[in-house]
Amino acid sequence: MDHISGTSDLQVRDPSVGLHLFSAFVQDEVAVVPDRLNLTFGTKLEHNDYTGVEVQPSARLAWMPHERHTLWAAVSRAVRTPSRAERDFRLYVDPSTLLAGLPLPTLVSIDGNPDFGAENLLAYELGYRVSLHRRLSLDGAVFFNDYDRLRSQVAKSFEFQPAPFPHLIVPTTINNDLYGESYGFEALATWQGLDAWRWRASYSFLSLQLHNREQGAFSVTEMEEFASPQQQVFVSTDVELGRHVELGMGVRYVDRLSVQTIPAYTELEARLAWKPNRNCELAIIGRNLLDPHHREFSTELLTYRRVEVDRAVYFKLTLRF
Repeated sequence: MDHISGTSDLQVRDPSVGLHLFSAFVQDEVAVVPDRLNLTFGTKLEHNDYTGVEVQPSARLAWMPHERHTLWAAVSRAVRTPSRAERDFRLYVDPSTLLAGLPLPTLVSIDGNPDFGAENLLAYELGYRVSLHRRLSLDGAVFFNDYDRLRSQVAKSFEFQPAPFPHLIVPTTINNDLYGESYGFEALATWQGLDAWRWRASYSFLSLQLHNREQGAFSVTEMEEFASPQQQVFVSTDVELGRHVELGMGVRYVDRLSVQTIPAYTELEARLAWKPNRNCELAIIGRNLLDPHHREFSTELLTYRRVEVDRAVYFKLTLRF
């Protein structure tokens, strides 16, 4: 049970709501051909108060023609169930960064939809792993995702409101009108240069296309399409400095988000750990070390406020019993 009080920007249909969620997962692995062909299948069963029972099955097949080669394929279904905000809330936001030049102050009202349902995903994956040498391995995977009933927002028309001051309201309602597909690939190389020194390098590419079944005066389709970076690169190294000390460093590059006007960025991460024994570790960790702060994303729902991710350095103590 929760209780949420509304504000001038946020209205709630029912301040107090109790929600129940039940889930279970079953999985089995079958050696179709021992040491050569394995089949793994299972499903997640979930019941929620909004959409009832959701079934999310998956199947994965792995073929090993040689001890250094593995070819695998997978098919899986996933859902995202509605949140309370998407069902019960009305939110007023300022779209000034997107709708400049209007004659009057303008607010967008985003109304939750009591009939908003689960978003669906059907994912197809194909991958290959090869050990070229005992110190060098390569992994690659391609994927295709089929999306349906994704969250959409379409504004129909402007409404004039004279009080408390003359302004415009753009009413929008959350629906399940978006559908689309994404595809891409990922590649990873791992090199164990020395017994105590390892390198990793990865690259990923993503392309997303979304379509709206309901056409209106304004659609957030383009914003959703470019809400994820198209390309990412990551290079890291880990080295053991004696029996009890480890040093790790990593550099990542993330592509720009054009619609949100967020430029591409490169950042450095580092970790120095001391392990006096196998049950204790003390580490100093640094994140985003190249800049005091940088932008990675903007908030949703048309506001696109500037959100900065700061440089961070902290200590971490791990005890295992």
